Amino acid sequence: ENERTRDPKDIFNGMNSIGETLSYAYFHADAEEEIQRPVDFRDITMSTARFEVAGGLCNRTLGLSVIELTLPTCADTWSQVVQLDGWFQGMQLPAQVMDARLVSTDAYDVDIGDTVTNYFTATNMRIQSLDLIDDNATLRWEYHPEPKFDVKLSASPTIPCDTIIVTSGRKTTITVTVREEFWDDQPICTHVPGNVTIRNELGEPEDDVMEMAEAGTITAAQATLLLACRNRCSLPIEHIGSGDGAEGAHVVIPALVGQPDAVATIAGVQYAKLLEIGVLAGVYSPMSTIPVVVTGMKIISEDFTMDFPQYFPVMILYDPPGDSSHSFYESVEATTDITSSEYEAFTGLEFEAAIGVTFEVEVDACAGLGVSSCKDLFTLEGGISADFGGSMSEVKMTAEEKSITVSSTITIATSEENDAINNDMILVPAFVVTFAETRKISFDIDNCTSTSEVIITWALEGK
Repeated sequence: ENERTRDPKDIFNGMNSIGETLSYAYFHADAEEEIQRPVDFRDITMSTARFEVAGGLCNRTLGLSVIELTLPTCADTWSQVVQLDGWFQGMQLPAQVMDARLVSTDAYDVDIGDTVTNYFTATNMRIQSLDLIDDNATLRWEYHPEPKFDVKLSASPTIPCDTIIVTSGRKTTITVTVREEFWDDQPICTHVPGNVTIRNELGEPEDDVMEMAEAGTITAAQATLLLACRNRCSLPIEHIGSGDGAEGAHVVIPALVGQPDAVATIAGVQYAKLLEIGVLAGVYSPMSTIPVVVTGMKIISEDFTMDFPQYFPVMILYDPPGDSSHSFYESVEATTDITSSEYEAFTGLEFEAAIGVTFEVEVDACAGLGVSSCKDLFTLEGGISADFGGSMSEVKMTAEEKSITVSSTITIATSEENDAINNDMILVPAFVVTFAETRKISFDIDNCTSTSEVIITWALEGK
């Protein structure tokens, strides 16, 4: 009765759930024991898992990290602990889908508490899924501390004070460098992802800049620099190099320093302008308010003006005797120094932006001594007169204490016309001297304080 055959025991005839007829042979298997033992199936397929717990993109070692692995379907019956004594470790694991939880990270020399685990809880990265069924896999916990940053202005001198000072009318570059600092004497990391926000009020309000641009006292390029990041801008952090070798996280913007502020007090610093810097990096957004003292002059009101005497010639060119003869100067540098024995020369934004760069000064040409009627020969905008041959390069002015220097390069020639009896040429300036009540902002390096005083200054303008 215990003999077994290979023949089917019987034929089953029936119907399936959708009404189709079924007919198949079936076999019967019995066992000597009443209960058959279950099949103990073991999957021995293995894959390689790589675990990384790193400080920033620079892969700084954070300390000893503990990771717990569990199977989602039997978390209560199977788990394994992985310890990382460094920032990465690889190991062989069953080719399954697992949950990996960062249990703790403890620094070697200092007590950091739950700093690291709290960060990954905030970023929803403390528990990650590890899928090893089809291939090897890597899990990474990348910790970032709150970034720190430094701010530097290229036009600011080095002084033994915490306050940043710059001079009115100067071009400058605002440089923000960003870094991450860790513990256990780990090197700082200057490969920092994120953006830098800048609110730069060192220039001038938009309405004032537009007014100066329309009046022609500043160029379009200067207007752009005066308004650089005025209404706050966000710029991506740049690096030197790329990939794993990237470093030197920074942001740089060019700017033009406007007039001093004679009223505001920012962060306890009097007569300061606002520079606000922030960093947006992951869950962090540190911000710093930086007072910048702009030194220089700001006109309060104009008092009076006077014409500069035209009997001080810039240049005299005599016509030689004889018909069809002429004389000329070619690329001659003409310099005029004007000095006041009592008043300071104005060196504020109006001078630096308008006079020092594109000041429109006219030079009158008088044909012959004693000629009462003078013709405009040179202007920066209109070129040269059709009556005389010549040219003038851009007029430049520089101011220092109580003097102003006007310099230009001139090419000029007398007439070759036969009927010109006396063609001597006298070049005379066409300046207006302007006196103004001015507020002067200075910085006392010995006491690290800013000061203000009202003085009378003078400047030159074109007629």
